[in-house]
Amino acid sequence: MRGGERPRRAQCEGRAAVSGAAGAPGPAACGARRLDPIEDNSATRKVMICGVQSSAPLSCVDAGTPSHRRRDYRRCVVNLMAWATEVAGEHLASVLPRRWAHVRGVARRARLVEPLLSVQDGELLISAALLHDIGYASDLALTGFHPLDGARFLRGIGCSDRLVNLVAHHSCAVLEAELRGLSDELAEFEDEESAIRDALWWADMTTTPDGGDTTVAERIAEIQSRYGPDDVVSRFIRRATGDLGAAAERTNRRLEVTGIA
Repeated sequence: MRGGERPRRAQCEGRAAVSGAAGAPGPAACGARRLDPIEDNSATRKVMICGVQSSAPLSCVDAGTPSHRRRDYRRCVVNLMAWATEVAGEHLASVLPRRWAHVRGVARRARLVEPLLSVQDGELLISAALLHDIGYASDLALTGFHPLDGARFLRGIGCSDRLVNLVAHHSCAVLEAELRGLSDELAEFEDEESAIRDALWWADMTTTPDGGDTTVAERIAEIQSRYGPDDVVSRFIRRATGDLGAAAERTNRRLEVTGIA
């Protein structure tokens, strides 16, 4: 489903939107401010819940049945980017700190494209950037193919189809799926082939493993050096070079046309 997405903020229903948060006002008090979670190093932060500041975590992925997790997701998303930061941080920050630095760097790069998009699509892009590598977390890595594992996890907790699909297909994952024999599994998810998708690929491929800026060519060379020439990741990245470069070029042109680049 490309068109519809859940509201960016939870609807106030006279209760706290996050489990454990007290004192949330009724519907008239809605209007939580926009957050800037990308610059926050912590996995738990103060957030605005229907206009009231709370230090309760935004996590909606606690143990429980899938239906409980889906319900919690819909209640807890006061701000999609803050939620994405929370979930990514919980799974990456302590156990995969370099990966955590990378996804935060990708989100910063994605923010450069945000002015080209609607508020909703900009938040979707940055959230996908924060979550695109969550499938590397050991507790989620069921197939060992991180775009697929991450997308299945996010789908299982009730995330929007567009967010799930962007994670599933980030950075030309379809070609790596072929090499891994997982094409049918990845086909569960739609590649929307949009400007947002291009921007996510561009942000990922112009961010170093430590979260710094780089070029697509340098990133591809670094990946091959890190994995070695015969690894499936290196074989994939060589096949994907043209598609990745094209997506990056389209994004650069969009930035140049608007005078942002």
